Amino acid sequence: MLKKTFFISVLSLTFFCCSKNDTTEEENPNICEEGMNFSHEVLKTINSLELVEIIKTNDGGYIGLHHAEDFIIHKFDQNFSIVWEKTFSGSDIDRAQSIIQTNDNGFIVAGYSRSNDGDFDQNYGDYDIWILKLNPLGDLEWKKNYGGNSADGLSGKRSVVENENGKLTITGYTKSKFEGSEYKGGYDALLFQVTSEGELVFRKTYGGTKNDFGRELIINNSNYNVLLKYGSSDGSFNKEGNWILNSDDEGKIVWNTFLGGINSGSLTIDSSNNIISANTNFYELLLHKINLNGEIIDTKTINSLGSTKQYSINDIIVDQEGNISVVGDLGLGNDQDAFIMNLCTSFEQKFDKTFGGNDYDKIRSILPLRDGYLLTFNTFSNNLEGVNNNNTMSTFFLKIIKPN
Repeated sequence: MLKKTFFISVLSLTFFCCSKNDTTEEENPNICEEGMNFSHEVLKTINSLELVEIIKTNDGGYIGLHHAEDFIIHKFDQNFSIVWEKTFSGSDIDRAQSIIQTNDNGFIVAGYSRSNDGDFDQNYGDYDIWILKLNPLGDLEWKKNYGGNSADGLSGKRSVVENENGKLTITGYTKSKFEGSEYKGGYDALLFQVTSEGELVFRKTYGGTKNDFGRELIINNSNYNVLLKYGSSDGSFNKEGNWILNSDDEGKIVWNTFLGGINSGSLTIDSSNNIISANTNFYELLLHKINLNGEIIDTKTINSLGSTKQYSINDIIVDQEGNISVVGDLGLGNDQDAFIMNLCTSFEQKFDKTFGGNDYDKIRSILPLRDGYLLTFNTFSNNLEGVNNNNTMSTFFLKIIKPN
């Protein structure tokens, strides 16, 4: 069954924006008025490519991970022409999940593998987590695997961060039994740290008798904030749903805060070092603002899209003006659409828009640009204006341009 096409067919969008006339948004964050016109353009379509994460690089270009059963990394210039590609593989399933640029302008690629040969030539049991360190040209500098007697993995983007001393901290999930950690049952959420050369510093697990996952990880005020999808109602925490766990640099829990919701969503940091969280119930977007002490200082529930499809969140950012942008999905499978929502710091809505064609459509990420935002889409649809899809899973980049 074909979906109704919602994709924008003209090159202008009307956003709502915060008034800056007499009172700044910092002085009164509740001011959020209508007024700006935005345009947009499709920058490029790349057929037969499904990017699951893309980040901006220090040279002005981008780097992304292809969804495949190998680790496939694509480096792009600022016009999304491919500069280099690298593939790392074994004979079984190998999947890259997260990428960051390191302090030395190289890259860390993190994922999981069930192989025991080729580039992934060690295995502790079932799936292991692998970290690959690449130089700026994509050449391998070192690789390490981390695992136990059962399955270990990563959930997706923002699974790894680097601190200013070069240590890497990673969140994921495990069914393995590690020395010094008590295995509770199902999957346990996993947090571990390694040196800049990949040597293990600490490893912690959190969980109950059901499945619990580490979803995302961000650094704030030198501590690590882990977004957890907690399926248990016992063990490390006492309630099923989404949590934020705040850990120091030794893996010790400083605080944890319950967020609720069904789907995990995403985290970011605002200019005041507050954590901004977006996750969902079935048909609602849940927003939270959490201070450095783990206290929820603002919250809002939104269902402005008028959709009966299930919401899920893929990314969230705060731009230089303090505006919050959330991107995600509506529905599942070939009936899936994508959406963007833009809000003021007070969580008052400025704009929301749904995108969709006649098949699967997904916004993977949003990046801030000097003059707007960059959206990365995956699509199977072949009727989107400006998108030259040849009936394969494709990636296209759409720029939303702010007015002068």
